[in-house]
Amino acid sequence: MISYHDATNGALKVLRCGNPACSSANNIATVDDPANVVGDHSSIVVPADGLPFVSYYDSTAGALKVVKCGNAACSAGNVVA
Repeated sequence: MISYHDATNGALKVLRCGNPACSSANNIATVDDPANVVGDHSSIVVPADGLPFVSYYDSTAGALKVVKCGNAACSAGNVVA
């Protein structure tokens, strides 16, 4: 799992590798893509339940945010705080 700032779109994204080399079957999910520029300085952790937490900076609002992913790929059911 990799979290990163998509500088082109100003969004937070998460990449879930499809294999150990991340060379195929990868899944990229846009986790937060509001009107604000978000995703700077992201950090990700995957606890025992397999549902990642991502912390990141909202540059427009000047605020630290966190998201709890709703599934293992962060592609649905995410809760942003």
